[in-house]
Amino acid sequence: MADRRFLPGASPDERLAALGADAERTTRRLRDLDATLTDLAVEVADVKTMLRDLAVDVARLSGGLDAHDAAAEPVRSWLAPGGHVGPQAALTDLIDWLGRVYLHYPGPHGTGWLPTCWLWHPWAVEELLWLRHAHHAAYDGPRASWARVADWHDRQRPAVAARLAAALGGCELALHRPGPQQHRPAGTVPLASAASAIARWAERGLPATKPPEPTPDQLTEADTRTRAQHRRNH
Repeated sequence: MADRRFLPGASPDERLAALGADAERTTRRLRDLDATLTDLAVEVADVKTMLRDLAVDVARLSGGLDAHDAAAEPVRSWLAPGGHVGPQAALTDLIDWLGRVYLHYPGPHGTGWLPTCWLWHPWAVEELLWLRHAHHAAYDGPRASWARVADWHDRQRPAVAARLAAALGGCELALHRPGPQQHRPAGTVPLASAASAIARWAERGLPATKPPEPTPDQLTEADTRTRAQHRRNH
């Protein structure tokens, strides 16, 4: 049955009231629709997350991802207390990567330069760790691309090398103990034998806790490396 307010004989007030009621119903429906769309967007986001996690699991099971994949491994900080897991494994992997990749590139102090005391500087380890993972992401990660590779070569690696040289160019292992202060730049990955002691320091919580004191053998190795680097540079 037709609403009499819209019949030819309906008064203007009746028609206005009918239009107002219709507008209110339309507003309520729009609010309900907006809420439904919001809920749907949340559900879609959840589905995307589930699909992404599923893709990571499938790739991991099929051998498509390794331990350094950014989608499979959470980002960890070497400096934040409790922010890193397995410091021994992290340093072992980093030292291997430094020898295979980083030390092949020229720097302010010559090709393959790192100070002998780099492991004693937590911020330097942090710099090199993120650079190592950025290198993996650029070449081997799920979003690997030539653009990421170019960014690693043009911006990331030179910036880290410059910061290390500026801050540690005058430092060496002997300066981490009281006594004579000498400096010679090193040319290969130095003091890898100290990684276990540094890892134990990290497990205790760095940099707030006291770092390990260099051992006589480590100081000898550092001196040999710095003398050899000095001879190469002169």
